[in-house]
Amino acid sequence: MVYSVHFPTRFAFTQELFEPHQYQRLNSLLEIQGQIAFMVAGALGGVLVEVTTFANVMLIDAITFGLGALFFAAIPYQPVLKTLAEVKPVWQNVKEGISFIKTYRHTTSFFVYTMLPFIAVLIGMYLVPIYVAKTLKADALVYGWHEVIWSVGAIIAGLTIPILTTRVQGRVLVIWSVLLYSMCVLALVLNTSVGGFLIISLLMGWGNAGRRVARATVMMESIDNRMIGRMNSTLMSFGKLLQVFLVYGFTLVIPVWGTKGAFAVLGVLLLFTCWGAWQSNKCFVSSISTKVAAGD
Repeated sequence: MVYSVHFPTRFAFTQELFEPHQYQRLNSLLEIQGQIAFMVAGALGGVLVEVTTFANVMLIDAITFGLGALFFAAIPYQPVLKTLAEVKPVWQNVKEGISFIKTYRHTTSFFVYTMLPFIAVLIGMYLVPIYVAKTLKADALVYGWHEVIWSVGAIIAGLTIPILTTRVQGRVLVIWSVLLYSMCVLALVLNTSVGGFLIISLLMGWGNAGRRVARATVMMESIDNRMIGRMNSTLMSFGKLLQVFLVYGFTLVIPVWGTKGAFAVLGVLLLFTCWGAWQSNKCFVSSISTKVAAGD
């Protein structure tokens, strides 16, 4: 529930605080900061578990959320006040959201397709430990290195994506990032070594983070501040529903086909999302060209 509220609100909040030309750099910095915090938290958590109780660790975790809220409150920010005319019933907001999706269906479908890798990451949290133990016959240390190297790949993505966006259009960069991640998932099917697994983890970290940074920037540039919160909330709700069905499906696949079979199915699904995102972007560009031609 916290994440479902936090991320749509953060998108809208960021749009009000920053100018469009700052979105790319901001999202890259947030990705780098988030991944460094993830690595530090993992290491610190491992130390704390050894020296104190689990209850104290959870208390410290809760305190960090409280500190985060205080830091947000300290940001100089003047909210955009809504007039009485802008206050509408919930059903009216839902109606407007549906109307937005119908009007900008190519943009909506693009964001839906490029959301699946995020769900794939969550499914991977279930599959990777089994893959390490059963397929690679490795111990928990390898899984720990997987997490660290994944974060390193994500940090590299945060550093390189702003450079790539000066040469590649944002939507195309999202598609290429999803394609890289998809190929990495399929590579796990053929991989048999720990070293290969860690190299794949590095590339997967880059592909997932690259998609996330570029996609966030495209979303902020494409969707108005008034609609971005509702749009992102709708996408996340759909994503959560899809995640439940996919996780349940993979629990049925693994006993029959094993983790390699599960990764093969996931990889094919991801390639389908690449095709869908490419088609959506193609239709979007075509519609823009048609409008420009009509205007001329």
